[in-house]
Amino acid sequence: MEVIGETLNVPGSFWDKCPAADMDKLFKCVLRDFSIAHKFTVGPPMAAFQMQEMGERGGGSLEQPPR
Repeated sequence: MEVIGETLNVPGSFWDKCPAADMDKLFKCVLRDFSIAHKFTVGPPMAAFQMQEMGERGGGSLEQPPR
C-alpha cells in the first residue's frame, strides 16, 4: 500500500495495443490501487495493481477514469 501514488516509467511495449512508433517510449504511470488477491477472468486470484498512464512527461492522460 505504500506505493500507491508513486510514479513508474513504463515502456510502451507493456500495452498490447501500443502503436509501433510508441513501443520504445517511456510513459509515466501513477499507481492507483493494489490488491493482494484480485480475481481475473481466468485463473486463481493473484496480486494485481492498477495504474493511470500520464503520458511521456507525466502531465496528463487520454485514459478515462474508472466508473
